[in-house]
Amino acid sequence: MIIKGNVTNKLSTFNFVLFFVGFDLFTSICSIFIPDIAEISQSVTIPYRAFSLGVALLVIVFTFKKKIDYNVGVSLLFIYLTLLTIRFFYDFEIRTDVFVENKKKMQLLILFIQMVIMTIAISKSYRNINLSQSFKWIYFCYSIIIIVNYFTVQEFSFYSNDVDQQVSSGVRNTIDTGYNAATYLLFSIFFFKSTDFSKRLKIISLPVLFCAIIILLRAGSRGPLLALIIAIIFIIVLPKKNYVIILSICTVFIFGLFFFFNDILELISKISPVMTNRIQYTIAEGDNMRIGFFIEGINEFLNHPFIGSQALLYRQDGIPTYPHQLIIEAFMSTGIIGGAAILGVVYLGIKNSIYNLHNFVSNYWLELILIVYLTRALTAGSIFVSNYPIFFAYFFLARNRKSLFIESD
Repeated sequence: MIIKGNVTNKLSTFNFVLFFVGFDLFTSICSIFIPDIAEISQSVTIPYRAFSLGVALLVIVFTFKKKIDYNVGVSLLFIYLTLLTIRFFYDFEIRTDVFVENKKKMQLLILFIQMVIMTIAISKSYRNINLSQSFKWIYFCYSIIIIVNYFTVQEFSFYSNDVDQQVSSGVRNTIDTGYNAATYLLFSIFFFKSTDFSKRLKIISLPVLFCAIIILLRAGSRGPLLALIIAIIFIIVLPKKNYVIILSICTVFIFGLFFFFNDILELISKISPVMTNRIQYTIAEGDNMRIGFFIEGINEFLNHPFIGSQALLYRQDGIPTYPHQLIIEAFMSTGIIGGAAILGVVYLGIKNSIYNLHNFVSNYWLELILIVYLTRALTAGSIFVSNYPIFFAYFFLARNRKSLFIESD
């Protein structure tokens, strides 16, 4: 029993690490040897997803007799997933007025199945996850990703002047590349504040930190930068017990941003002109394309508000897109009930995160990442493209029971 318990703990922790960083690490390393992006997509991503799916299934087998601990948030999460599963099946297998290219349909099906199975795997194994060990492996893997991206993508080099367009890495688009860097920077805050790591190791990590900043800016995506700023504000503000201090910090930040905005943009432009241009364009013109997706998603919901209209925004060429906003997508695909369930999941996730950050509970790096991925989900995310907030939400919703988690070996 002891041996089986140790195996379950290690397997659950490995599955958790894979969820966080496995795909990015694997594709980044493969991009060194396979420069052709299309070839990487075909020869690497499918086998990796099959492997990670196999690990999640193995976790479910090892934790088969364990019951899922339901609370309000977890119940809402599974209500939404159930409704989404019905919608997904109805759209793709029953409806005749929807055309989705076979290759794209298979890709979406794989992503959806992986999301559901990993939701179940996390929900059944979260008691066995070693958070402290997970962070060490995740931070190490993200360090490798940053180093590989910086030295394999020419535009990321500090000495490169070719930054007049957004830059991606491997099979990852500019948004994913930017979020990799933002995630590493946030992890670094926890890493440098932690007493579990030596000063020598922290000094060694400084050059990687510098590379992450370059990648974040030169990726040219605004979402990761916004998520990083929001998370940092949470770190600075929430631990304060005095609301006068909190209000003072927020006031100083807002006025500082207002008065020094042009100076900040000028500094960013020296590293990434494309980021500066995109920020200025957004302020002047707005983001009409994304707002268009928002409006289309809302209109689809209004067509069938009770049961939802469709899982995605379908197109005549068979390549569907999405509303670029998690809550709009939830209402559009599953109606009032599913949309309300996701609102509850988001609310409880934020509420738990604020409480844990306010009290600086151990392993608060989890709360920082929830803030990052919720920002993404609410500004550009989709269940089918960035499903982090959904199957990972269980972990945060249950995390108020800190004693259930393994903190050390």
